[in-house]
Amino acid sequence: MFVDTHCHLNLMARQQTGEQPMDDIPLTQEQLAAIAPIVDAAAQENVNTILTIGTTLTESRNSITIAQQHPSVWAVVGLHPNDCTTDWRNAFASIKNLVADKEKNKLVGIGETGLDYYWPNYHKQHQRDAFKAHIELALAHDLALVIHLRPSKPSLTHELTLSTPDSAQDELFELLLPYKNQITRGIMHCFSHDNAFAQTALEWGFVLGIGGVITYPKNESLRDIIRTIPLEKLVLETDAPFLAPQIARGKQNHPKYIAIIAQFLADLKGVNLHEVATQTTATAQRIFGTP
Repeated sequence: MFVDTHCHLNLMARQQTGEQPMDDIPLTQEQLAAIAPIVDAAAQENVNTILTIGTTLTESRNSITIAQQHPSVWAVVGLHPNDCTTDWRNAFASIKNLVADKEKNKLVGIGETGLDYYWPNYHKQHQRDAFKAHIELALAHDLALVIHLRPSKPSLTHELTLSTPDSAQDELFELLLPYKNQITRGIMHCFSHDNAFAQTALEWGFVLGIGGVITYPKNESLRDIIRTIPLEKLVLETDAPFLAPQIARGKQNHPKYIAIIAQFLADLKGVNLHEVATQTTATAQRIFGTP
């Protein structure tokens, strides 16, 4: 049994019905119907639990609707840092209302939230303020925290590598510091940072989300880091429909590809697939409280 701890079923459904994935509108009945084959295909690869992640208020509501319709799907709600615009507080007030009824809404986490300085015209203070608000919401309702971190985009004359310092990493831990001893269940989503970041995250009690990027040929430095990290500190994710593993690169990612990522991780760490499945599932269940 595997768990996909991070995907966007709502965006997949839009793609599969020929729409733009980032439309940020309620899903149609046709789009909702397109999710069942996705969930079924994942189950055939022993992916029996799926976390679908909100990025805006509308997409958080879509995630709840999907979770309520599928027993194996659970929702995480929040505002992606890139969506923390001038009126983010109004949207966040509605997110809080969703969380207040977390059992009915099948909510098991808050996110994805954090810092994203990759695209131009981001608003740093909005992102910082929203991140703190998400942390406090997760703590107030005893929910897992799903953290997104993306540093600045490399310039034409400077290639950002795993060893390149970037203020986003330091700022993230600066913002987390007041809550360091309170956060007991958190994931660093789509881990692709340096070893210093990994070690700090682990020391602070976070686990790392491992996805398709670990399979990309250029990411040998990332693989070197993952080899040294205990398996119980890792969970599996796809971030579908984005970041498909190398074997499906350029295609729509899918929760069923967790099986591919798991086998790659098993080979990388020199353990059998059953051990990866057992340990990553146990960790995901501890973090999110899913069955």
